Amino acid sequence: MITPRFKTSKPPRQRSTGTAEARTATRRNARGRCQADGLHVDDCPGSDLDEAFVAHRVNPGRQGGTYDPANMIWVYNGGTGLGAGGCHQNIHSNGRLARVLGLLSEGSDDPWHGIGIDLGRQEGFLQ
Repeated sequence: MITPRFKTSKPPRQRSTGTAEARTATRRNARGRCQADGLHVDDCPGSDLDEAFVAHRVNPGRQGGTYDPANMIWVYNGGTGLGAGGCHQNIHSNGRLARVLGLLSEGSDDPWHGIGIDLGRQEGFLQ
């Protein structure tokens, strides 16, 4: 066997299929309302300004989360439309709180996912 002299290039990365459909279904399921309950920012419009909202994966891709509408919530992404802003940024900046509120997960077996603030405090996960 001959070893190639130069590295072979990786195939181009494929964009996830079905994301547009999942986004549409997530928006419809939320009735256009921000679902970041407990982590809204002061300027969250509460309801749909399509370009300022995103479909957020509760169980992130790095944890095996998919673009299935059952794994997604509709959240305000801030007025700039760049990166994570608004309520979406609050979810990612307040990971522990987001986990007990059910807005973020560390995998399908996350023991803190959706347990609620009171139990999170009682168990010492939140202060």
